[in-house]
Amino acid sequence: MLKGHFRYYDYEEIDLVHSLEAYPTGLIGFLLARRLKKPHVISAIGTYAVLWANYRVHKFIYSQILKRARAIFPISQGTAALIKKHFGPYLCGVPIQTILCGNDYARSIPREVALNRKFPEIPTILSVGVVIPRKGYHISLAAFAKVKKQLPQARYWIVGSIDDVNYFKQLQRFIASHCLKDVEFLGEVSEQKLRQCYEQASLFLLTPQQIDLYFEGFGLVYLEAGAYGLPVIGTKTGGVPDAVKDGVTGLLFEPDDVEGLSRSLLLLLTNLDLARKLGQANRAWAETLTWERSARHYYEAYLNLIKQT
Repeated sequence: MLKGHFRYYDYEEIDLVHSLEAYPTGLIGFLLARRLKKPHVISAIGTYAVLWANYRVHKFIYSQILKRARAIFPISQGTAALIKKHFGPYLCGVPIQTILCGNDYARSIPREVALNRKFPEIPTILSVGVVIPRKGYHISLAAFAKVKKQLPQARYWIVGSIDDVNYFKQLQRFIASHCLKDVEFLGEVSEQKLRQCYEQASLFLLTPQQIDLYFEGFGLVYLEAGAYGLPVIGTKTGGVPDAVKDGVTGLLFEPDDVEGLSRSLLLLLTNLDLARKLGQANRAWAETLTWERSARHYYEAYLNLIKQT
């Protein structure tokens, strides 16, 4: 299959091969680079840069690809740490350079709209993400339940498809057993509706959990919230600490710290000056982490590798 495709390329114009997914795409990139006798570099994107440690055959193949790579580019420090933890013996001498994800959310939201946003009269918490255990809605709902005891008028909107029905039923049982009101699962929504949710929210909350080797590789949704000038609350897991600057653009807690999360929710729902300060900083962070910035870092890394070849 590869042989049939090679004839379309001028080999002399190829300086290196970059696999934008670690595996299985990285296997194709590895074979191509070997045939062309060019350096092979790999982007490591969250779960699928680490998951193969659980599969004997795939782990063997993947480990051979990793140890022969000229460089590995994780999208977060959290992803880098997990690759080193599970594939460390195969990474001796392989440079690992974290290049954070980019985004273009801020381009569609005028800066003045974000910086001068008005907080709603009804304290409103917003989460955006598919309804699966890894997104940690059982934790965020537990925190919201504590918030309701002190701020009864608060409400919680959850945007995202219900991909795990059993988990959704678990969340519904929690809501019923705690007589928890004002929680809305909005499902998948249009771009216009999503924009309205962000504009009408007081803050953004998402509490990802690491389940086995499934984890939040970065957390672009926190930057999407930042584009709207929202402060964010998250958990110290995976790549979230790279997406959220703790104490600057938002607040971070241990994955199971329901008490800390509930206190931070109450703080930002009642201290609007602090919420605005964090939200404005999050807007600036979203403007900083652009795809152009990522591309520049990749290009500089390419040049360094080519010089060494």
